Parts: sequence; structure tokens; C-alpha cells
Amino acid sequence: MNHRLKPLLLATCVSALFAPASAWASYVCITAPYVQGGVQTQGCVDSDQGYSGYGNAQQTSAWGVSGDASGEYRGGAWSTSQSVDLATGVMRSKLLYASGPDDLGEYQLGTYLDASDRIVFAGSGQAVFSMHLTGAFTGQAHRNYGNTMDTSLDLYSERRGDDVLGRIHLDHNGANPGQASFDPGTTCGWNYGLGPVRCTVNSLAADLIDIVLSVTVDDITDGEAFQFFSSLNVQAYGPRMGGSDFGNTARLSVQLSDGLSFTSDSGALLTQVDDTTPPDSNDVPEPASGALAAIGLALAGALRRRVRSA
Repeated sequence: MNHRLKPLLLATCVSALFAPASAWASYVCITAPYVQGGVQTQGCVDSDQGYSGYGNAQQTSAWGVSGDASGEYRGGAWSTSQSVDLATGVMRSKLLYASGPDDLGEYQLGTYLDASDRIVFAGSGQAVFSMHLTGAFTGQAHRNYGNTMDTSLDLYSERRGDDVLGRIHLDHNGANPGQASFDPGTTCGWNYGLGPVRCTVNSLAADLIDIVLSVTVDDITDGEAFQFFSSLNVQAYGPRMGGSDFGNTARLSVQLSDGLSFTSDSGALLTQVDDTTPPDSNDVPEPASGALAAIGLALAGALRRRVRSA
């Protein structure tokens, strides 16, 4: 298997273990690295079961969860810190890892963070959901097996049976230690018909990642229901100490056209943040070509659609 597909597939498998049973449930979940001996820290708040968790996970608000975890694997140490809250739209995830000095093999650890809510619009018009992603890649990355970050914004229309999906997958490896790069096939986004995906890159310096991802939903009608989904997953490879530090923040926001509003099943989604103007379309590069983006994003969309139809 191509090692660049492993983070996506592993994230999907781990999410399937802990995601709420209902495809339309509201939830926030964090999962620490899945290694021998099981998951050290995992926590979820969801509309079906309330809060559940173990390890150092804790519920921080009605729709917030956080947790720190650490351990040893293959003779080395790892540590992580995660948090997510539907009300503020803030997601954080940090992971450091180094295998032991005598371990020359390669092994990747990953953390997984998911947020979802069902929303219903009142009025008609357009909505632009944005994610401002800031963070850094730390330490000395392996030349061929980089540390990575994978995040997404997805809105699915129940009425239209279609969605708009934006995704960023960054890779930092030793071949270019001062600069992160977009992973081929999962660059700045893709859309499935509801509206455009745009990405403004302010910095790809390894020690200063700054990107704004936005997804637009066009032609919203009164009473139309959507499932909102977002994720922030990071991975780190041994044997050198390093990692993916997106503990600064991935902050979600929304801009609505005049006369348009929404309510969420949780009653919390983006209720404690100010609206943020999305990137100007004149300053935003177009998403990658379909030939590149379809590799990863079509897979992600297909997997998500299978879950919805189950």
C-alpha cells in the first residue's frame, strides 16, 4: 500500500470505531494514537449517548472535549494534546514522537479529531464556512516519510443528496525541511456540486503554517437541512523526534448572506464566535486540477456517502 494513503485509511478506520451510530448525530470526538495496548485517551460528546471517554479525556463544555496523552512505543516516547468545541469552532491537535535510538524502522502514530452537527437553514441564499488553520511542523522529519496534517470541511445536503468538501493534506519531510507541501491528490479542495472550494495560502513555512480553507454552499432554500462535518488529524513518524503541532488553532467560522440564518441540532454550533469574512475570491488560487484532487477526495467522499447510506 502506498504510504501516503495510510493516514486517510487509518483515520477512517479509527473514526468508524468511535463515531456515533446515527449518521445525523451531533458529536465531537478525540482519539489519541492507536498503538499496541489500545487507545490511551479517547473522548466523545454526542447527541445519542452524551459524554463517554477514558484516559485523560474530559468534557470541557456542553459540546467540548479535550485530552492529553503520552506513552512509549518501540523504545521511544510520544505525547499529544487535543481539544475541540462546537460552540467556539476551535480545534487543536499536537503530536510529538520519537522511536528509540536502536530502532531503525519506520512507524507512524496519528491522532484523530472529528466534529459534526446537523443544521437547518431559515431563508434562502448562500453560506460560506471557513477554517483558518495555523500551526507548525517541528523537529527533524524523515526524508521519505514526513510528518503530516489532514483537515477537512464538508457540508452535505439531505434534500439534494450532494455535498461540498474541502480538504487540506500537508506533508513535511526531510527532503525540504524548511517548507511543508500539499500532498498530491489532496491539495486545497474539491466540490461535489453545492458550491466552490477555495484556499488562501499565507505561509507554508514549516514553522509557520497559515492557510484559510473555505467551502461555499449555493442556492440554499428555506428549511434545507445539511450535515456539517469537520476533522483535524495529525501524524508523526519516528525515528527522529519531531511532530505536527496544530495546537495553535484551527478556527471555524461562517458568513451568511442577508436574510439567511441557521439552527443546529446541538444548539451550539458556532454560537460563541464572530462571523469572519472569507477570503476574497479575487485573491484565491483555484483548487487543484481534478486529475490531482480526485485521487484522495473522491475516496473520502465515497467513504462518507457509504456511511450516510448505511
